[in-house]
Amino acid sequence: METGLHKQAVQLCIFEYAHLLKQLEDLGHLLTPDEEERALRFKTERLQNEFRAGRGQLRRLLGEVLDRDPKSFTFEYGELRKPFLRDHNLHFNVSHSKEFWGVAWSKKAPLGLDIEFKNPDLNYPKLAETFCCATELTYLKKAEGSEQKERFFQLWSAKESLIKKDGRGLSMPVKLVELSPLSNAQTGNLRVNTLGETGLDHPEELQIKAFDFHPEYSLALCTEGTFHTEIYFNKSPNIRPL
Repeated sequence: METGLHKQAVQLCIFEYAHLLKQLEDLGHLLTPDEEERALRFKTERLQNEFRAGRGQLRRLLGEVLDRDPKSFTFEYGELRKPFLRDHNLHFNVSHSKEFWGVAWSKKAPLGLDIEFKNPDLNYPKLAETFCCATELTYLKKAEGSEQKERFFQLWSAKESLIKKDGRGLSMPVKLVELSPLSNAQTGNLRVNTLGETGLDHPEELQIKAFDFHPEYSLALCTEGTFHTEIYFNKSPNIRPL
């Protein structure tokens, strides 16, 4: 049954690269010459094909949602290379990490999506000092071993999703952002509190939703206000075009 995309809804699609690469021939044909040239800049054939698969899938999904030829879209880019469609009221954001590629979209407002592989070799205590506020650091230090690692990666995904939603990149002072309640950091809704001048517009309206979708990955989605999330894994939503 087809369903329309409600104003308060966010649709989130997560795909394994292995799933997309099986469709590489079809997806690769959707790329523009400029995108194919961009694919060839990657050092390995696998990375080249992952870019082709992800960009082709983005075009295919947007074509389904907007009822347009997937090849017809011309992406424009913000200062930090965040793609957008100027002529449509559809907001979207893409993320990928190791084995997974994902995209979220909404009619309501800009959003940020982050998928993170929980890299066991990452020096996360040192990295936490660069982006966690004092309350969040205390929350991390109260845990040990694997639990501390879980807490770190979910906080990192949450703040990365906020950075991507905001669009300013690493110039955003994330240490002046406090997430709460931290009991929801691994799965649940987080509020955004500011501890100083962050440049965020109406931070009280922001909401970050954390998902427990895979034991080796963290996943977070940031948007404005209360929203309902529809999640699809390795499949596209069957919706009426906007």
